[in-house]
Amino acid sequence: MFADESLQKVVEEGVIPNAYARYTWRGITLKNGEVAILTPSNNSMGLYCNSGRYITINYTLSRSAFHRSRVRAYVAGPSSEFVREITASGLRSGFTTQATDYYYGMVTNLSSDAFTIKSFSITF
Repeated sequence: MFADESLQKVVEEGVIPNAYARYTWRGITLKNGEVAILTPSNNSMGLYCNSGRYITINYTLSRSAFHRSRVRAYVAGPSSEFVREITASGLRSGFTTQATDYYYGMVTNLSSDAFTIKSFSITF
């Protein structure tokens, strides 16, 4: 990233930790009933993906807990989403998109005690 295209002065650089990950979130703590809505910081609608693509979610929690994970299309909503309610400390799964849309992740804590999302990635 450059401060000014004419000066070509580097103001920020870094290494992408996983070249295949489109976005990763870390360190979000949820209490009973709380929901984390996971969208890129630069785009509140989600990650743009074409219809017919396979989206994978991969996440780990700080402990095994009853929770709901979801990847949903911003415009199409429930007609193009992946939902799981499980007791586990993480999940790696996915689905094929039904619509060209912006997709975002959600995690809901359905257990009595808090847990932390150690890592949540969406890839496609």
